[in-house]
Amino acid sequence: MSVTTAAPARTSPTRRRRLLRLAALACVGWWLVGFAAAWQATLPHPGEIAALQQLGGRAIEPVATTARDGVTVRGWLVDGSDGTRCVVLAAGIRGSRLAMLTRAE
Repeated sequence: MSVTTAAPARTSPTRRRRLLRLAALACVGWWLVGFAAAWQATLPHPGEIAALQQLGGRAIEPVATTARDGVTVRGWLVDGSDGTRCVVLAAGIRGSRLAMLTRAE
């Protein structure tokens, strides 16, 4: 009595190529969605910031500087009690210095 077993089914070369294309397309799509989300999340969100005269009872001086890459960074300078120390509060991506007022006081 002879027992024969069926050979395992093989994927045709055409089907394999189709699966590879689909996998490559899925990877490119995943990358594009991630890139678009990161781009949207880091877009600048410029807006008017109300001019303040004082912060914590001290005079505010508006300051601005230009970074090496040409981006203008703006902020406020408030002299400390002895004028020798400095604290930098950064609001982060798409943030505003107004969000840091409670920490600054």
